Amino acid sequence: MAMVKWGRELSVGVPSLDQQHEKILFLLNILQEGLMSGKGKIELGGVLNQLVTATASHIRYEEGLLARAGYGDGPAHHDEHAELMRQYCGISRQYETIGPSVLSLPVMGFLKNSLMTHIRGSDAGYRDCLIANGIQ
Repeated sequence: MAMVKWGRELSVGVPSLDQQHEKILFLLNILQEGLMSGKGKIELGGVLNQLVTATASHIRYEEGLLARAGYGDGPAHHDEHAELMRQYCGISRQYETIGPSVLSLPVMGFLKNSLMTHIRGSDAGYRDCLIANGIQ
């Protein structure tokens, strides 16, 4: 699985959100690097926990901005976030029980693809609304 590179094509036009997205992608890359280099359960688990925590924190922040801007698709966006977090937390719980083998190539692919699809799709949809409402 190729590393995820942050680039302008992933920008949602709001610097604070872009920085958070970049951090989440960075943590995903660290997790992948750790898997590829054979890091242990404790180290990988720490990175996975950071990824889940950063994602949850980002979602709370993003949804607050969407509410402040009166984004019409906010409820649907929230539902998408809830499903992503359900899946991420499920992977984290499995990791605690089973260990690094949970982070298989398909699971890592899911983490990467779900994030990229969300940023490029759903998140790109709120760009104009946030900018029009002066949210930077």
